[in-house]
Amino acid sequence: AYRDHVKLLEAGEEGFFTPHAADDEGEFFADACEAFFTRPHDLEAECPGVFELFAGYFKLDPRRWFPEGERGA
Repeated sequence: AYRDHVKLLEAGEEGFFTPHAADDEGEFFADACEAFFTRPHDLEAECPGVFELFAGYFKLDPRRWFPEGERGA
């Protein structure tokens, strides 16, 4: 997902993650974590593999915190 994001930005396109997320893997992780906790439905739609990885790692599903389509902070 990180490499895909970098390639997208290099091609001059906008991606789901912020441009700052392309700086390095650590920044991508931070941006993806923020999306997981604040925009889980969007993250699942855009990057289902990242969503599932985080859901397993954190052992929770933040989609339950937001009605479908509602955005967090």
